[in-house]
Amino acid sequence: MKTVFFILFVLFSLETIGQVKIEREYRVNSNEVPLKAVQWIDSTFQLKPSKIKLYNETNGNKQSFEAKLRWLGETYSVEFDSQGNIEDIEINIKWQKLPENTKRAINQHLKSNYISFKIIKIQQQLVGSPNNLHLYIRESSISAVTIKYEMEIRGSIKSQNEIWEILFDSNGEFLSVNKVILNPSLNLDF
Repeated sequence: MKTVFFILFVLFSLETIGQVKIEREYRVNSNEVPLKAVQWIDSTFQLKPSKIKLYNETNGNKQSFEAKLRWLGETYSVEFDSQGNIEDIEINIKWQKLPENTKRAINQHLKSNYISFKIIKIQQQLVGSPNNLHLYIRESSISAVTIKYEMEIRGSIKSQNEIWEILFDSNGEFLSVNKVILNPSLNLDF
């Protein structure tokens, strides 16, 4: 009987918090990354290869590649699927850089869902076609690019202080949440 209650508790807990995110990433050479991804990075950022760090990332059954770099004073993370198709670009930003209405909506969500919280990292997430993302990076052209905000927080729910990855739209409306399970030996911070 205790086993049944435990299983129900675990299932209910996972339903209320979303998915659990367990990532593993490790450094790779450019010849291990799909050529399409390498060419897009080269044409968009035009940096020396030594300035771009490439990673293979696994999250459950999903495999992807990630390029991490600094360009014009900003820290970028560009994610590609296993075929080299761009999935998104994430740019580290500060809380102060968010639009006021977006900050208000996010803050309201955090205060109503967490007993306490501390923002660890905020990234502006850009999604669009390869050409539109290239134009956004090179010319700040935002047409046909979707902007979202991904936040990593340390937050308490029912006295459990854990790390959460939360996704908001450009207006600060909640989209999704994942509980992050960290294994320091498997992740490389940038």
